[in-house]
Amino acid sequence: MTDSSASKPRIVRLDPAWPVEPGPRFRGLVWNHPTLKDGTLITTSQVMEFHGGRIVTRSGSIYLLGRTYVSERHAAQRAGVDLKAGVSTSAQGLNVIDLESDDLSALDTHPLARAPEPG
Repeated sequence: MTDSSASKPRIVRLDPAWPVEPGPRFRGLVWNHPTLKDGTLITTSQVMEFHGGRIVTRSGSIYLLGRTYVSERHAAQRAGVDLKAGVSTSAQGLNVIDLESDDLSALDTHPLARAPEPG
């Protein structure tokens, strides 16, 4: 019997997500990424294509957009999170991984072949 999950493509999801500038780019929590832990806050590289809820970035990554908001403030309001007036998540000291410019080699990641250890 073969393992059908090995042949299925990995669908990486951003949920929630919102557009950021300069761009077009998206920021959000990433799920099912091949190397980043679920729930990591990222900013994608530049969006090159948009097809019915999926984006393709300059780096070639494909993301399925989940709950999408017009801004970070709107996403926070819908989640019941109180952002300080005019202050973004990165300005509040939350670690946002920029997939276009950050060096990922030192990040807390997990290899594609195995799932992260339960916390």
